[in-house]
Amino acid sequence: MYNTLERHSALQSWIHEEKDLKFIHLTRDNLLKCFISGERMRQSKVAHTKDKDFKYSAVKININKMQVYFNSTYDHQNHYRNLFSASHPFLELSYENLFTDKEASIAKILNFLSLPKEDMPLPSIKKISSRKLKDEVANPQQLINALSGTRHEKYLADFEC
Repeated sequence: MYNTLERHSALQSWIHEEKDLKFIHLTRDNLLKCFISGERMRQSKVAHTKDKDFKYSAVKININKMQVYFNSTYDHQNHYRNLFSASHPFLELSYENLFTDKEASIAKILNFLSLPKEDMPLPSIKKISSRKLKDEVANPQQLINALSGTRHEKYLADFEC
């Protein structure tokens, strides 16, 4: 989490002094999915599950909180991308690509870390999100209205609205 570094000045100093560190910056392509996932985790108290029958309820999205989250995440991503890429070897990957193109992502990571190729299976956890916005969000129309015509509208493309 980005805010961890902000709270620990000693860690920040250590990072700047240690020139042998390599950074893998894992970002999200769809901040709406990330926000919904975080809200679901806070409301259901479940982050991951292996339970194939797990059911969750749609979450009510606080539009103002979501917009603050988007802007804060953009700011943090850019700040740390610039900070670390200027002083250390740096690889940026998206969470979505890590799961959709596992083989290429793992090859990039191993190459970046100068490690030999190795089969690295992902954990067997169940994705608990849906592609249907109405299943994910208790107030889908309010969300659609808030994102329509903004730079965040692109996030709706991953959902059946």
